[in-house]
Amino acid sequence: MKKPYGLGLVAITLIGVPALALQDQVITTQQGQLIPYIPPPTDQVITTASATAAETGGEPITNEQRKELFGGVYDRTRPGVYMIRAKNSDLCVEQVVTPTMSMEESFLRMRPCNAAISYQHFAILPGQWGNSIRPAALDYRNNQFYSCTQVAEGVLFGPPRIDMWICSSEGLERQGDDQLKIHQQQRHFKIVNRSDGAYTTIQTMDFENCWDIRGGNVVTDADIIRWTCHAGPGQQFQLDWVRPLAQNDEKAHLLKYGWDWGPDGHRRFVKARGIELPGGNYAEFETINDDGTYCSHRCLETATCKGWTWTGDGFTRPGQSVAGPPKCYLKSTVGSPINWGARNFYRTVSGIVR
Repeated sequence: MKKPYGLGLVAITLIGVPALALQDQVITTQQGQLIPYIPPPTDQVITTASATAAETGGEPITNEQRKELFGGVYDRTRPGVYMIRAKNSDLCVEQVVTPTMSMEESFLRMRPCNAAISYQHFAILPGQWGNSIRPAALDYRNNQFYSCTQVAEGVLFGPPRIDMWICSSEGLERQGDDQLKIHQQQRHFKIVNRSDGAYTTIQTMDFENCWDIRGGNVVTDADIIRWTCHAGPGQQFQLDWVRPLAQNDEKAHLLKYGWDWGPDGHRRFVKARGIELPGGNYAEFETINDDGTYCSHRCLETATCKGWTWTGDGFTRPGQSVAGPPKCYLKSTVGSPINWGARNFYRTVSGIVR
């Protein structure tokens, strides 16, 4: 089946998701569970950064540094395997597939939630245009998920379903950048949590369309379609964490977008240049002048580490006249970031593990 060029907005809530605190509170998980978490809203980060700059002599945090520390609006969902549950119900999104059905005939419908049913498991991965939502049980081989959910192409009458197609863009490059972009946009959704935590929206490039349970009714066997966003019950979902990805699942792809393997699954390790995270140190040691690479990977090795700062050759704080050797600071709590400006852009870098 061909699929239309359009993107949509979805509503989803992350169960048990702790938020990153603004001052010196610890990012934790509940009862040892593996759960995704959401960093603070952008406006809160701006307020905190401005106060820090005034108190320390540092500069205001830039938008790029803020994104590197806390993630962009659309890349905060931790890679992993989830179930997609209709809000306030016991129905979950399930992939419809039969032995005689081709991949392009497969679609999504609502069924009673059952964690033992693999067709209710979806791998969520970061991408250039947002997140891809990939069936975890279909077309998985060699540590890669080859199928993606997308808006059905070529539908002339009625709303298009959300169905499956190959994720790869192979062969489209020769058709031009516009065709390649359309292909990718169809297979990527922007997962954005509501500020009150009620649910999350999954948006496409036009920000106008959503996944919707057909008819707006949360009933068994209803299929999932693209429809104009209205935030009604049929467009409100929550993401239930199932498990982390395997260590080598989509390894090159995840590294490209700043996610690496840690003791409890994949965590984000993007470097924020010119930034120091003060306080909260549980370990510090001299290291090498490697732009913080070793330091960041030491932090990822343990669940205790919530953030890190590396200082290199030539780095000095106000009032400090002599620079010390390169050092790594591993942190069990994350405080307010300090921006030491362009002069220290390559002399200090930090990251928050999430």
